[in-house]
Amino acid sequence: MNKVVVKTAVIGVAALALLSVQAMGQGGKKVELKAVMGDNFVRMQLIQAALITADYSNLLENVNYIRQHAKDIDKLKPADIRGKPLEKVFDNYTQNLVVTADHLYTVSKELQVHDQKKPGGQLDIDYLRAVAASHYGQLVSTCVICHNQFRRWVVK
Repeated sequence: MNKVVVKTAVIGVAALALLSVQAMGQGGKKVELKAVMGDNFVRMQLIQAALITADYSNLLENVNYIRQHAKDIDKLKPADIRGKPLEKVFDNYTQNLVVTADHLYTVSKELQVHDQKKPGGQLDIDYLRAVAASHYGQLVSTCVICHNQFRRWVVK
């Protein structure tokens, strides 16, 4: 696949994701857990596109959005698990999401600065991208594991 096709596809996905985020705006309404998770899913696609293309113009905004939503998820805990042993499991997943999002934010800030003052001849791929990708992967893994634990029926 050539680079133009890949870049066009990534830009298309990012544009659709951004439109979806704008359509899901909260506008002062009561926020529900599924809306928060939907927003996170869209933003994670934008983060992935930024990491793949090394276009970090909106990276911090999207990572920070997920950081805030990770904190909000704890406040939106499903009523049917409150006071039950599963509540602690949910809390652990939520805390893992918050910490991982915080780490990704810190690394993303450093990555942005690093890329702006890249000396000539330095490879575009380096340890900061690998660390950012690792934290991004942990966010995705945490979401999938939590969904598998708490959804009523596993999607087949």
